[in-house]
Amino acid sequence: MYGMIHKAVRDMVEAQFGEEAWQKIAEDAGVSDEHLLSLNTYEDQVVYDMIGSATKMLGLTPVQVLEGFGYYFVTETLQNNYKSILQTYGKTSFELLENLNALHTSIKATFTGYKPPSFTVTHISPDEIDLVYESKRAGLTPFVRGLVAGAAAFYNESVSITEEHAIDFPDGESTRFRLVRE
Repeated sequence: MYGMIHKAVRDMVEAQFGEEAWQKIAEDAGVSDEHLLSLNTYEDQVVYDMIGSATKMLGLTPVQVLEGFGYYFVTETLQNNYKSILQTYGKTSFELLENLNALHTSIKATFTGYKPPSFTVTHISPDEIDLVYESKRAGLTPFVRGLVAGAAAFYNESVSITEEHAIDFPDGESTRFRLVRE
């Protein structure tokens, strides 16, 4: 993963729990400022260690940390630094979700070796979709759930996940979400 993800984790922890909490998490996870260079690539284990340390230090479950981070990533990191890009790829949360693969393709030009997940949207009705998430990385479904909630907040919408089912997927994970716009 890229340092921009690590920086966003740090920013979320500092904003919600304080700098001292981040320092404890960073020390426990073995993370230094060298791991926070936005365009540098790092082993995925670095972010998994950060999430594990945050779980221990903050008294939260891994699901709570990942969901919170997904939400924060959209509503703070992306909104504050990449708002125009998000708006280019969608005027609603459903449009953005439909265009995530295109967004990730455009990012590949900036981030060498980038291995994004893929997303497939199937429309059930104007206010209901199935979103299928596939990734070579395991354990990030709660992060995607947080991203969905963050995307809804970004567009001032109310979207709920009414179903979630794991799908067999070799060497990673795949999840189908049923999303309903209220």
